[in-house]
Amino acid sequence: MILGINFNHDYAYCLIDGDHVYLREEERKSRLRYHFNETSYTLSILDDFSVEELRQIEAIYMSSPRIFFVERKGGDLSSAKREYTYVGEYLRKYDYKKYATYGKILVEGIEIPAAWVLHHYSHAASTFWTSPYENADIMILDGGGDCGYGAWFTGEKDNIQLHEQYINVMLGLSYTNFSQKVYQTNSGMYESKVMAIASYGDKNLSRRQYLRDGNSLNAFPHQKISIHDIARFQYDFEQAALKLAEKGKTDNDYLCCAGGCFLNVGLNRAMAESGLYKGIFVPPYTGDMGTSLGCALVACKDLGKAPPPREKLRNPFLGDAIDIDQQGIEQLILQAGDEPMVLDSSPYNGQKEMILT
Repeated sequence: MILGINFNHDYAYCLIDGDHVYLREEERKSRLRYHFNETSYTLSILDDFSVEELRQIEAIYMSSPRIFFVERKGGDLSSAKREYTYVGEYLRKYDYKKYATYGKILVEGIEIPAAWVLHHYSHAASTFWTSPYENADIMILDGGGDCGYGAWFTGEKDNIQLHEQYINVMLGLSYTNFSQKVYQTNSGMYESKVMAIASYGDKNLSRRQYLRDGNSLNAFPHQKISIHDIARFQYDFEQAALKLAEKGKTDNDYLCCAGGCFLNVGLNRAMAESGLYKGIFVPPYTGDMGTSLGCALVACKDLGKAPPPREKLRNPFLGDAIDIDQQGIEQLILQAGDEPMVLDSSPYNGQKEMILT
C-alpha cells in the first residue's frame, strides 16, 4: 500500500494498492473550500488509519510548496490524535537537481519510508503518467511552488525531465490578484467567477493592459473594472500562456498540462485550438489535489512497482464504486452532518431525475 499526500490547500491523499486507487480530498469531509487551515500541515488525514493499516504502508510520498514550514517544526506533523514525525532530508527551494529527498515517518512505534517530492514534479507526474501519451511536453502553471510559478518538463515513458522553471512568470498569481481586485477583497478565491464573467465581455472594448511583460500583474490604482476589462485580462492571460508553450515546445506532438491555471476552460480551449500540438491532455484533478496522485505514482516508480492502468487513473472518480438507492442517499446526507434535504423526483425529458432541493 502506497500513499501520496498533498500538504497545502486542496489537502488530500491518494492510496494505491495494486490496481486499487483511492483519492480523497479533505474538503469533501470538512466542507471547507480548498481545505486550507492548520490541519493542512499535519498528517491528521491519516488519523482514521488503524495501527495495523499503518503497518501495511510501504511508503508515504509527500508534496508541499511550503516544506520549510515542516522543517521549522523539526519534522513535527502531529495531529490532535497522533504523533507523526518526519526524519530525513528536505528539498531546498528552487533546487531542481533532484526531484525528491528521502527519510521516514515515525508513528505508533512504526517507521514508514517517506519522501518529499517537488511540488511541480508531482503535478507533472499526475498528468503525464495518467495521459494516453508515451512522449509529451509537460506544462505546469499555478500560483506558486518550489519551482517558482510553474515549470516546463518533457516526459518519455517512465522519465520526466525538468527543462525550465517559471521563476518570474506569475500568470497564476496574477490571475488570483486580479480576481481579488475585481471583488475588492483579499479573502477567498474568485478566479472561477472572473473566468465566467469574461465570457460576457468584449475584449476590444477595453484599452487597459493589466499584465506587465506578458506575465505579471501591473500595479493600477483603485478603479472600476468593467466586464470588458475582465475579458481583456482573460484574453491576455491566454495569449501569455500560449507564448510560453510556443517557447518551450520540443519535437513532441502532445502536451500534458496541470496546475491551477488549467482549471481555466478558456485557457484549455485556447491551447487545444492553437494548433501547436496534435493533442492536449488536462487531468480531472489538475489542481493541487492531483499532486497527491502524482506523489503516489512517483513512489511506484521509485519502488519498482507497476502503477495502476492509465485508463483507470483518468477516471475523475477514484475510489470504491457504490450501489445506493434513494434511502441510502438520505442516510449519507444525514451522516455528513448537513441539515436534512428533501429528495424529489421531477420529469425531465421523459425520464426521472433526482433533484436535491
